[in-house]
Amino acid sequence: MRMAEYLFNSLNNLKEFKENESVVITDIDGTISEIGTKHDDATITSEMRNLLLILSSKYRYVGVLTGRDINDAQNIIKLKKIVYMGNHGLQRIKDGNIVTDSRIESYIPIIKEINEELHQKLKNSKGVSFDYKKLSLTVHYNECDPKCKAKKEILDTISTLTLGKLVKVVEGRDLLEIRPPVGYDKGTVLQEFISENNIKKIIYLGDDINDICAFKKLKELSQTHEITGISIAVSSDETPDEVKESANFYVENVGETYNFLKWLCDRDAKHHN
Repeated sequence: MRMAEYLFNSLNNLKEFKENESVVITDIDGTISEIGTKHDDATITSEMRNLLLILSSKYRYVGVLTGRDINDAQNIIKLKKIVYMGNHGLQRIKDGNIVTDSRIESYIPIIKEINEELHQKLKNSKGVSFDYKKLSLTVHYNECDPKCKAKKEILDTISTLTLGKLVKVVEGRDLLEIRPPVGYDKGTVLQEFISENNIKKIIYLGDDINDICAFKKLKELSQTHEITGISIAVSSDETPDEVKESANFYVENVGETYNFLKWLCDRDAKHHN
C-alpha cells in the first residue's frame, strides 16, 4: 500500500479547506498532546489550547474524538466551544448533556466486573496499568518489558474470563481496549457526526491503530463525493506502517500538528466573514 504524502509538501492543495464551513476533528494523545509515560500524564500546552480556541472561532466545528472518557477529555482541553466525542464516540455531548447509546447500558456492569477480575488476575504483572472508564476499559502495557509478552499475557487472561466473550478487544499503541460490541468505532462515529450536521469539508487527525477506521471512512465518503475530506496521521517511531498507509497525509510529530493548525488559523483575507 502507498504511504501517505508528507503534509508540508502539499499545503497548497489544501487551501480549499480554509473556509468557514470546514470542520477540524482531532484525537488527543499523540496528536495534539505528547504521549506521557503514564495515561494520566497527558496535557496540551497553553499554545495548543489557544490555537484550538482560535480555530473554533474561524471554522464551523473544531472537536476531539478520543478514546478517553469525555469528562477526562474536557479536563484536558478546557474549552467550552469544542465538540467532544469520548470513549471512541460511545459518549457525545448534545445540548450541554453527555449522551450515550441506550444499547451500551447493559454492558456497564459487564465492563465493571471484567475490570475487577483483571485487576485481581494481573496484580503481579509489573508495569500493567488500568484506565476504567465505566463504558470501556483500557489496559496499558507501555511500561512493561518486554511489551509483546505483556500483551500476550493480558489477551490470554481476558480469554479465560467468562464475560470476556461478551465484549470486543481492540488494540492500540501499547494498550488493549475492552469495549461493548455495539458497532461503534471512530469511523462510524465520524460518519454519524458528518451526516447529522450536513458537513461537506472535514479534516481528521490521529496517530494510532484505532484512528485507521476514521481515515478509511473519510476516504470512502470522499470517493463517493459525499464530502471533501482528508486524514492526517501524526507519526512517531512507534507508529505502525498501516496508520500512515491509511491516511492521506502525515506529519512527523505533535509539533508539526501545531504548525499545521497554525497554518489553518492564518487564513487569507478573502476567507474571513
